[in-house]
Amino acid sequence: MGDFYNIKQLSLLEKGLDMRVARQNIIHSNIANEATPGYIAKKAEFEAQLEAALGKKVGMKETHPAHFPNHLKGVAGVKPEITASADMPRLDGNNVNLDRELTENELNGAAYDTIIAGGIKNLDILFSAFQEPGRR
Repeated sequence: MGDFYNIKQLSLLEKGLDMRVARQNIIHSNIANEATPGYIAKKAEFEAQLEAALGKKVGMKETHPAHFPNHLKGVAGVKPEITASADMPRLDGNNVNLDRELTENELNGAAYDTIIAGGIKNLDILFSAFQEPGRR
């Protein structure tokens, strides 16, 4: 009999939520500093690392152990890469684009909600095994 539920899915859901929260914190920091002279907006990227940790990158081959992302720790080793925005600054030295940040805020929030919905669905399936037959 195959695995009823692959517990690795829980760690993937957890990591996805962690990454979305990290991105949300960066977005909120950018929005809060929209009027701060000299503030340079930041970005949080993690998708490429997550895909590599899940083995979705095609054509990878080991040439040196240090070349692999996360040092082969899987999704547990994925950390957001925080970088400065390359957008041109305004006269006050600030480069926050409020429209972009608000759009990113909405997109990130929707992705977070999607992860939660998927997690609830998976947990419902798991917990249904412990319920009496006919009672759902």
